[in-house]
Amino acid sequence: MKLSRLLLDALETFPNFIIIDKNATIVYLNESYASLLGIPREQAIGQPVTDVIPKTRMVEVLKSGKPDIGHLMTLYDHSQKKNVTVACNRMPIFQNGQVIGAAAVTIMQDVLPTVTQLNRELSAVRKENEFYRHELNMLQNHFDSLNRIIGHSPALLEIKQTISDYAASDLPILITGETGVGKELFAKAIHEMSPRKFHPYIKINCAAIPTELLESELFGYEPGAFSGASKNGKPGKFELANHGTILLDEIGEMPQTLQSKLLRVLQEQEFERIGGINTIKVNVRIICCTNQDLQQLIQTKHFRSDLYYRINTVELKIPPLRNRKKDIAELTDYFIQKYNAEHDTHVISIDTDVLQLFQTYDWPGNVRELEHIVERLCTINNNRTITMKSCGFLKELVQQSVHANADVPSSIASDQSSSHALWNANPADSAAQHDSTASAPTTGEVSWKDLSRKIQNTEKEAIIQALLQTNGNKAKAARLLNIDRSSLYYKLKKYNITE
Repeated sequence: MKLSRLLLDALETFPNFIIIDKNATIVYLNESYASLLGIPREQAIGQPVTDVIPKTRMVEVLKSGKPDIGHLMTLYDHSQKKNVTVACNRMPIFQNGQVIGAAAVTIMQDVLPTVTQLNRELSAVRKENEFYRHELNMLQNHFDSLNRIIGHSPALLEIKQTISDYAASDLPILITGETGVGKELFAKAIHEMSPRKFHPYIKINCAAIPTELLESELFGYEPGAFSGASKNGKPGKFELANHGTILLDEIGEMPQTLQSKLLRVLQEQEFERIGGINTIKVNVRIICCTNQDLQQLIQTKHFRSDLYYRINTVELKIPPLRNRKKDIAELTDYFIQKYNAEHDTHVISIDTDVLQLFQTYDWPGNVRELEHIVERLCTINNNRTITMKSCGFLKELVQQSVHANADVPSSIASDQSSSHALWNANPADSAAQHDSTASAPTTGEVSWKDLSRKIQNTEKEAIIQALLQTNGNKAKAARLLNIDRSSLYYKLKKYNITE
């Protein structure tokens, strides 16, 4: 095999180039390849290629007659005194349909630094991709907000339709419902479906912050406004929510002194910080949540009627779970999937009799209670299916619920008028009535129903006494009874206790 002078000069321009004949003998090796191998070119020519480059795949190319493209190979670079990884293309040479030799050229010198750089660039691209994926998920969540509210009962579908109708407006919305129905989830959906969705969503619990601090949390303060105030001042939630949405949870707990200031924000979209003289303009949509009867608070002078009608432009009355039990199965399935992901559990189904047990329970804690029970069942369950074996604690809850809701006989039932009489009764008279009831003799075996009636009667008397002691202040009465306000309101309704 002979090579022309022009071709030889051309081959010298390649980084590393080698030609072998059909016997796998080197007939050409350019200078750069010889330098890489650390041998004189003249010494290599005429030698078997495997003696000069032991790991070469050129012999395989000769035998197969097929190209070998992009194969990586590590050599010791004698000029640089280090190992280098190169990418090689090996091609068979044909004459009259027969393989008469092979040629090889490196297409990438010292691949590892290049690969490292490519990995860096790929990592950057991946991070950027994750960012855009996160943004896309956020956008999808904005459009799927109502889908995150699980359930298809008629009452829930009506609420979803109301949200769709008013989300794009700036109207204040009042969300009412018992503790645990998910009022905040509905509020978040309203924000995400509104034009304000790309602006702040700020929430504050009016009952969780002491009265003396609530004003500064809502409206901020100027430097040195009061003892202990930051020297730089502090913006309030309304400033932080500018152009977005603010959620005022437990609005019924807001002190009346702040109710008037909130009314001004609603009407004028302006306020002053504590200790400030400059009026701050804001553009904020207000959503309020409460589990209290605001109209009853108005009657007791604990809530301003003008504020009530201002925040109640649109009201969403979220039904308790006991009134939409058709949604229980769908909610249960959602929570199972959620906690499988969070706790690495593997529950795939729930027995029908367990779902039937769910249907018999009144769920005083509403959706939140259902979620916690499903989480517990997923955690303690060792099988892929939740069965009744795991539901002993739930059976007890259901039994207690049935007993607590047993019918009270007419002889001790209290309608609205008799409840009113008890409410205004002398504490001593009430106590005497309680003692006489508690000490009444019984004959025969005491049934569960008898015990339930006695428990209910005692509970009712305790609530009346607490209200008498606190002059009708339900928040104080709830604390005195060591129950939350929502439970107290539920029991007031249950026993028909009114002022």
